[in-house]
Amino acid sequence: MTPLEQQRHAWFQAWLTTEGGGQESSPWINGDAHINRWMRMTIEIAADRRVQFLADDKVIWASTKKLHPGVVAGRNVVIGLRSSGSAGKSYHDSVTVWR
Repeated sequence: MTPLEQQRHAWFQAWLTTEGGGQESSPWINGDAHINRWMRMTIEIAADRRVQFLADDKVIWASTKKLHPGVVAGRNVVIGLRSSGSAGKSYHDSVTVWR
């Protein structure tokens, strides 16, 4: 399913449901520097509901639109999609949601 030029690399993609009910997503972000080691992924939601996605405390993508308020109230986070393992493994140790 992955295009040939993207195979054997690690990728991040972030997306969110916007206040208008649509979606905003990042481009494919190369994550090769983060494979086969522990790292910390963070999603920060500012008071104005703009979102930043961080890897090891570095911003990898920031939204330009505001997050839908229902997502904040419901604390709806989706982690995953798929990983073929061709560029390394991806494991989740723990997920914490706080205000």
